[in-house]
Amino acid sequence: MTFFRKSWNCDVSAPVLAGILFAAVSLFIYPVPQLFCDSQNVEKLLIFNCCAGGIFVAFSLALLANTTPYTGIKEKIGISLPDKKTLLQSLLAAPCLLGVTALITWHWKYTLNRLDIPFATKQWMIEHISCDAPFKLFLMFVLVVIVCPIAEELIFRRTIFGLAEKAFGANAAGFITAGIFSAAHSFLAGAPGLLIMGLAFQWIYSRKGNLAASIILHSACNAITLALATAAAFYFR
Repeated sequence: MTFFRKSWNCDVSAPVLAGILFAAVSLFIYPVPQLFCDSQNVEKLLIFNCCAGGIFVAFSLALLANTTPYTGIKEKIGISLPDKKTLLQSLLAAPCLLGVTALITWHWKYTLNRLDIPFATKQWMIEHISCDAPFKLFLMFVLVVIVCPIAEELIFRRTIFGLAEKAFGANAAGFITAGIFSAAHSFLAGAPGLLIMGLAFQWIYSRKGNLAASIILHSACNAITLALATAAAFYFR
């Protein structure tokens, strides 16, 4: 049974996919933004990541657009404007997915505590949410709700899955991609939940044949999480 399948109509060569992946690693992982920015200056870190994500998206689309055969972006990576049904399904799936991941995360944290394994309870951006800094919140919104979903879906659902699918087949590639997606967030407490989210993003992309579906679902999940974290910061300040 095939859970995941290739969602695009045009094969892009492995060197092109590897080039996009190299750009992603260069911008987001090595060198680490914190090496260039004062870790206490969150606004500077957010601006750096927003710029890096924008550069990566532009580079990826330009590279894909210029590969042969000369077809459009839709045919290159399976992305197009979503229809109303896809849009609605992606938006409605977000709170359901977050509910499932929240339940899994609660049990996972309980297990970590029982095993006396130390872990951070929040991701670094969530820890820096402040209702008294509207510009910081705006930068977080741009990064978390717009830049990251687009960049990460290009990285994981398109590039990493594309490379892994060529080597291991679609089903294995889906789980490999989700595992890397989870690990790349460097957030132990959320690792199982992020794995489930990665599988869900890959599944909806492959079933809809449209990267926009996974981008919308990813963006909606991030937006809800950011809204809840902001509400909590406002309530407990």
